[in-house]
Amino acid sequence: LRKKLIYIMHGCYFLETGNRLSIEEKLLKQSNLILCVSKPYREFISQKIYPQYSYKMKVLTNAINWDEYKNITNEKTNRDSNRIILIGGGRILKRNLQVCKAVQNINIQKGRNYHVDVYGYFRENDDSKKIKEIPCVTFHNVIPHTLLLNELQKSILFVQNSDFESFSLGVIEAIICGCNILISKNVGARDIIKGITQKEIINDTMNINEIQEKIEYILNT
Repeated sequence: LRKKLIYIMHGCYFLETGNRLSIEEKLLKQSNLILCVSKPYREFISQKIYPQYSYKMKVLTNAINWDEYKNITNEKTNRDSNRIILIGGGRILKRNLQVCKAVQNINIQKGRNYHVDVYGYFRENDDSKKIKEIPCVTFHNVIPHTLLLNELQKSILFVQNSDFESFSLGVIEAIICGCNILISKNVGARDIIKGITQKEIINDTMNINEIQEKIEYILNT
């Protein structure tokens, strides 16, 4: 139709599946402007995945519907100080297994009683089985969004240890719900979180020792 095409790029099929998708390649090639939903995401995609299209990539920060959270309370009085919450189930890209191993190490080595609640689909071809076998973990199926917000309000820490995360609305929701956060350097939302320090950012998503040290730091601060 010879009309200009603007592509709002929130995900990447190639990164999430390991397979090339012809429609994604075609969209990127034909787009006049590609808007990535965070600055870190744009840098990652333009430098490492699709450098041939970097010249037309810009940033349009992911929208947040603040009205949806106006009734949320972030009081810490009724919060379980031993409860850590993860989302994404056993998807390998989320690296929840490494977080659960780190928490189990803390419990064994430091005599703590931290408990991890993991929410997501249980699958046979990812890390779901290994996660469920860890003593400190309870694996839950996907629950409605409103209920997940309630669970965040009951928890002390939310961890997003993803290898790839274009934005992560879950991190924003955790903050709104009063959770402490620990996120990987790959989480796009880190660009808009004021005051976040290196103690709250995981540099190596596979490094269980680093994850363990940072969880301990956050929960003991």
